[in-house]
Amino acid sequence: MPTHTSQDFRHLPRHVWLVRDVFHGGEIIILWGESQAGKTALLLDMVAAIASGSDWAGHPVTRTNVIYVALEGQIGVRTRVQALEHDRGVSHLEGIHYVFNPCNVASENDVNELALTALKHSAKFIVIDTLSASIAGMAEENSNTAMAGVIANVQRLTQMTGAAVLLVHHCGNDPRRGARGAYALHANPDVSIEVGRSGEDRYWRLDKGRDGEPAGGRFKIEGISFQPAHEAEPLKSIVVRHVEDAEAPAALPSPKTKAQERADEALKAITLHLRVAGIGVDGEQSPGEATHEAISKVVAQAFKDKCDSGEEGYGSNHRAKNVREAIQSLIDGGLLILHEGKVRLPR
Repeated sequence: MPTHTSQDFRHLPRHVWLVRDVFHGGEIIILWGESQAGKTALLLDMVAAIASGSDWAGHPVTRTNVIYVALEGQIGVRTRVQALEHDRGVSHLEGIHYVFNPCNVASENDVNELALTALKHSAKFIVIDTLSASIAGMAEENSNTAMAGVIANVQRLTQMTGAAVLLVHHCGNDPRRGARGAYALHANPDVSIEVGRSGEDRYWRLDKGRDGEPAGGRFKIEGISFQPAHEAEPLKSIVVRHVEDAEAPAALPSPKTKAQERADEALKAITLHLRVAGIGVDGEQSPGEATHEAISKVVAQAFKDKCDSGEEGYGSNHRAKNVREAIQSLIDGGLLILHEGKVRLPR
């Protein structure tokens, strides 16, 4: 297996910003948000900037050709591209090559064909709009195993082409939980960009990135009417207007999962027990500590009380497992100390 020293680094490919402080060439980006948040409009605006070499949202770009795989709302995408061209005063946007045929990033053959297309057009930026349309019937987005395989396939695409690959995705019912689907969709990409709405404005925010300063901004959607030379009637579409010197709103705290809620309840019950008595399973009193078995009984009773009061996630079906996991998560997090079979709070 080849090795390198730091002296070799000057001869190896450099990490070049494609959009400064947002993402580099060769990275995997997931751009996600609610329906109607403005994802495609913002993305087409970004693509036009990258293909022309003009700044995007105040961020310098490295100019490159682009492959845009449009798998949803293809007629709408075509109209929005024409609107962009009209708004920029050009007959057509140079350097952007659109793919409207099916392309499944879960398929090795499709990824190979997409790589050849990108190499043919010297494109260093590839957009898949959307991920869910691309993997339909081939991979389950809620499966970590399946999504890790998809991301591995996309990584192979970046390695074959040197291109950054951006996947457009949706969020679930609660945007605070991030992109919809398996955890691998958040953990494995290099960059995550959230697109959302805040009052009248829309915003984009770097949810996760490798380098650079925290980035984000606000934008508005503006409706325009125009008439291309080859159309008999005027067309209506939308374009993006970036709001200068306006930062994206602060991210809302993510809601706790049921497992986190159970751990919190377990800690409350354990803390009360240890501070009041600390009685071991054999009845011996030792203030501030108790056996693991005694603590498990305390937590099980607390979970039963929550279940009896109508709380979800505390039922008897998996109670023993939930008790074990809650206590272990507290130990792993340093909120409980386990030593020689006894449990105590950190001093």
